[in-house]
Amino acid sequence: MNIEQEARDLLNAAWGSTVFALGDPVDHPTMKAVCRALEARNEVQAAFDACRREVAEAIAYCVGQGMSFHHRDTLERFIIPEPVDPLTIIAREMVVADGVTRTKNQEDAIRSGRSGEAAAAANEDRLRAALAKIGGKITFEGEGA
Repeated sequence: MNIEQEARDLLNAAWGSTVFALGDPVDHPTMKAVCRALEARNEVQAAFDACRREVAEAIAYCVGQGMSFHHRDTLERFIIPEPVDPLTIIAREMVVADGVTRTKNQEDAIRSGRSGEAAAAANEDRLRAALAKIGGKITFEGEGA
């Protein structure tokens, strides 16, 4: 959703009616003010997210340097996991579903990427090649079409 649409939705919800319809000009002073506020909010959120990522990376580095378990347990909750490519998730699930009997711990290790990476990488390569061959694209519910 773009800023103008979000501003329209906010104003219409606040006023309880459709005051601003899609396609209306954005030169109304209230609409301009809400758009500026939303842009400022997005900038602050981006700066905050960058700071969180920087702190998480620093803590992950410190934890990886062999901290005591007490400090490690205290700080690990601040580590933000890196986003995982959807194809990687699918490839790991293909390894789990390959018919080999595994314990729950083994399956969890595969899903988290601690085990089975060679098989998952092979699955991922095959999936990427197949998608490229047919010009495919993976989308999830809630993503723009």
